[in-house]
Parts: sequence; structure tokens; C-alpha cells
Amino acid sequence: MASSQSLTLISKCTIFPDQKSILSDLKLSVSDLPMLSYHYIQKGGLFTHPPVPIDSLISLLQCGLSQTLSLFPPIAGRLKTDSSGYVYITSNDAGVDFIHASAIHIHVRDILSPTDVPNCVKEFFAFDRTPSYDGHFKPILVVQVIELADGVFIGCALNHAVTDGTSFWNFFNILWRFVELVRGIFRGYQTSGMNRMAVNCRHWFEPKLDSYYFGNAIQSIPAYASAATFCHVISDGASSN
Repeated sequence: MASSQSLTLISKCTIFPDQKSILSDLKLSVSDLPMLSYHYIQKGGLFTHPPVPIDSLISLLQCGLSQTLSLFPPIAGRLKTDSSGYVYITSNDAGVDFIHASAIHIHVRDILSPTDVPNCVKEFFAFDRTPSYDGHFKPILVVQVIELADGVFIGCALNHAVTDGTSFWNFFNILWRFVELVRGIFRGYQTSGMNRMAVNCRHWFEPKLDSYYFGNAIQSIPAYASAATFCHVISDGASSN
């Protein structure tokens, strides 16, 4: 069984977009505002060890993240509230957190074998239980790469007032395209995902929303699944995008 030992922090830095944003402030919509009280969305991928040094993987992810942020300027920004009480996303290129940590006492089997998601997985996501309102003074996104005894976990937490799970996967998939070498490294290796989800309701709108609409368009419903089943379903969904 995985122990509850804390992660060992190896490094932490801020990743900035590789191009300056020219986007004006974005006012939160009526569907975005309730999400200020919701926790940051958490999604991640679990992999067996790639056949490259971890430092190479870290560098590739950081480079790809910088390029991807240029396509999604709000994610590199912050929230702000004006004197009238309106809340905005300001795309000020403040950057996102990137954390490299180690948990070599945990094996891949410790995460996938239990019926329920083990408590140690909570530590794999920075900003766990952080309300989205904190995006006023914390990054909109934080990426945490954790070295395991026999694998790697890449955990992301994204402010729910800025986007929903479907937009999050669009961002994640574009990040993956920017690090094609990483995609090649992981091809053929075991992978699965861990996340907390809501139901996408884009297809209910008239007129239809663009498939790459970036923001909140969800309906929340309760759902239950074992760790193994949950990981399998999310992995299949991510790979099909």
C-alpha cells in the first residue's frame, strides 16, 4: 500500500507564454461566476517510466507548456474584480506554476490496484481543495510532475471559473501536440488518467457552440467509479481527442 508520506519538492518555477498576450480583459459570464466557489479542476496522466532522463522530460514539458500558453492567454493570467464588483480574467502573462516533485515510495500498482482512489493521489495535485476565487492571487494553472518508484504522474489543476473539463482537455491535447517527442516516448507505455469531472452540455445549445469553445458549459451530476475503471475511461477519452 502507498504511504501518506509527503512529496519531496525538487524544483518549482513559473512558466510564461513564449509570446506576449494582446487579449483584452474578459468579463466572467453568468455561467462562469458560480464556479468561483468551486475547487480547481484536477486532471492528470499516469505513466510507466519513459526511456529518457527525467530532466529531459521536464524540459520538454516546460517548453511545450510555454508555447501552448500563447494559444490560451487567459490561462497565463489572473482574476481581478473591479470597483463595481465585476470579475474579469486579465491576460497579463503572469505565468503558471510548474512543480517537479518525487514520491519514489509509491509504485504505479499502489495507485491502480485499490478499489477506491488512494489518498496519496490527492498530493499529486497542487491546489487541492483550492477555491477558484483564489485565482485573484494564485496562478490559473499549476502543473506538477511527480517521479514515482516505477513511473511518472503529470497532474494539472486549472481554475474552474476560467474553463470547464472539456476545454481543459482541449488545452491538454494541444500541449501534447507541442511535445511530440514526449508523445513518441510514451507510445506503447501504460497510461491512465485521474480527474474530477462534470458533464459537457455543449451539444444542447442552440445555436451550437463551437467544439473548441473555451469556457464553462457544463452540468454537474454525481458519479461513482472504481479507480481502475475511472482511469481506463478517462484514458480512452483523452486519446480519442
